[in-house]
Amino acid sequence: MSQTDQERHTDPTEWEWGKAYCSIVGHYCPNPPPAAPQPRSIFLAYSSENPIPDNMHRFQSRCPRLSATALSWETLRGTSSVIFCDVCAAMYSSEVTACEITDMNQNVLFEFGFALGKGRRTLLLRDVGSKEKRLQFLSDVREVRYENVDQIVSALGHSDPFQEPPLSASLLRSAIDADDPWSGRADRVRVLYVRGASRSEAAMSIQKSLDKAARHRKFDIRVDDPNEDFSHQLYYLYRLIHGSHIVIANLAPTPAKRRDEINARACLLSGIALALGKHVVMFQQTPADHLIDMQGILKEYANASQAEHLAKEALSLVSKVEESLSDTAARGASLARPRRALKRPIDRVAFGNAAAENESDQLAAYFLETPVYNAAINGSRTLFAGRRGSGKTATCLRHS
Repeated sequence: MSQTDQERHTDPTEWEWGKAYCSIVGHYCPNPPPAAPQPRSIFLAYSSENPIPDNMHRFQSRCPRLSATALSWETLRGTSSVIFCDVCAAMYSSEVTACEITDMNQNVLFEFGFALGKGRRTLLLRDVGSKEKRLQFLSDVREVRYENVDQIVSALGHSDPFQEPPLSASLLRSAIDADDPWSGRADRVRVLYVRGASRSEAAMSIQKSLDKAARHRKFDIRVDDPNEDFSHQLYYLYRLIHGSHIVIANLAPTPAKRRDEINARACLLSGIALALGKHVVMFQQTPADHLIDMQGILKEYANASQAEHLAKEALSLVSKVEESLSDTAARGASLARPRRALKRPIDRVAFGNAAAENESDQLAAYFLETPVYNAAINGSRTLFAGRRGSGKTATCLRHS
């Protein structure tokens, strides 16, 4: 990313419209640039589940107290044949995107991720009466918790959201300053797979198809597993997406444990990826939720055979990316990042990926063969028990 691109990204009014690839339309944005943001304007994203709309309607009526105006998805004119294009234009015409995430609605989290990726000022709203837990990886995002709408107005009156720098500015700096979490060759296609928690036959067929293709076609793949990586902070996840070429997300099906939380996270990460111009594909098992924002990138499957077919179809994107990276100079430039001088020695230390399966091809360079490992190799110990991060997966991968 050039310095010009960096500055354009961190300024919420200066992103060069139409210069980023959009997976929803399948090419570069065809729409004309929107008008400059209306001063002190808010775009409200919220679900249609009561009482959330009623609360947001009341908030809209009270915005004049903040010398502000609010626009919601309910008042969009629908000038585009693609619904999300209207949402995108509304975000650009507003200074702040406020997302009501009480029920962790997947469309709302997708829009929030997109707003973050595009450098918009963002704000989260949550009803304190909700039993839903806060998404841990959003702990760095400003959240206004409220019992009534007047509390939202009071909170925004004390801390003006129109004056705050967008969170994406610090996210982008982290992507530039920190070590690349991919830690692989820059000339290989990078695929990030955001896995749902399901261990169904269909979900496993997707995983196997991706792993097999990565070995045979020699591209790098990272797996974001909600069972292992749910504590990762937004800064790390942003860097992971920033360094990828393709992002594939498989949503958890209806019976899955923690389904709402897992899918909210997957939709937010997909929204960030879309905003950053990545190739984005999402999978969902039927019966499926009505995710209107994901029109064009969400594919449905009913069984393992259909899931495998969709995975192979999505991997056709690898060839497209490989073509764009075919020239050696282009490969070097595509992932080149300006780096600021790292002042502390600790900043130069790379601790590796949190999941051993994400760097199995590098284990030989740093794996330490301990007496416990030798006991496993000799067959005297065949049952592994240990805390997360103790080396169970690494031991199995090293021995395989």
